[in-house]
Amino acid sequence: MPPIPGARLPLLFIEGSEAKEISRNVSSVAVHVTRRRARAKVQIAGPLPDADSLRVDAPATTMALMLTPDEECFSGRLTAVEARMPSGAPPSTVLLSVGTAPHARPGPALPLRFGVEIESGTVRRNRRGWRARCTSATPGLRWGSWVDLTTHDPLFDGSLHVVELRYRFDAVRGFNVEFVAEG
Repeated sequence: MPPIPGARLPLLFIEGSEAKEISRNVSSVAVHVTRRRARAKVQIAGPLPDADSLRVDAPATTMALMLTPDEECFSGRLTAVEARMPSGAPPSTVLLSVGTAPHARPGPALPLRFGVEIESGTVRRNRRGWRARCTSATPGLRWGSWVDLTTHDPLFDGSLHVVELRYRFDAVRGFNVEFVAEG
């Protein structure tokens, strides 16, 4: 997939202030959300400026992420800082955090169609119900959201409840979200 023209980098906040120097060098972000618990991994090209100011022991440094300009997707505390020095590639720094992510607000189900809002995925029906695992670039999905899924087969169309999310951003592909929904 080619780079997304004009793609906006995620905004990173450390101790409540925007970390512009770090945000400019973000190469990837992954946030995994289950039952409103969240884990975030932010990879930054090169060493961190002012790395000495980041604390992983009590009281740990706070960190928040916005993957789109109007939506916070993560808020938590730093648990580890990792230096990566892969063979044949430039070094990077990874910030690992544990925290929370916003829950869905009450409202109508979000319509999602395969081949339109949904890039790829699977839907499975069995005796216990159904489960969809899909990838979309649709912002606004939250843990607890309801989605109205439309597939190529009416047998798999219907309303499902989002129970797991993986928000991802990288400098080449931009933003997407992988979600698991059950019904």
